[in-house]
Amino acid sequence: MTLLLQHRAVNAETTEQLVVEIVGSFDAKVVALLLQQRGSDIRVTEKVAGAAAENFEDGDNIRNEVLALLLKHGAMTAEIT
Repeated sequence: MTLLLQHRAVNAETTEQLVVEIVGSFDAKVVALLLQQRGSDIRVTEKVAGAAAENFEDGDNIRNEVLALLLKHGAMTAEIT
């Protein structure tokens, strides 16, 4: 995934489902690259935040790093309670 994002080989539309799959399945480095490459297309919805919260790639550290990146991104549409 990192190689695809680095070389912008992914010409697919940045849908909510694509973002959900990436934040739920990959580490913070990949999510950071996604935000760098496609940040203006990404809205952090309830589904996106939920997928990040359930990311068990390498335990709590990865989940926390991914959530922190999404919060820093600032395009939150989900209400945090």
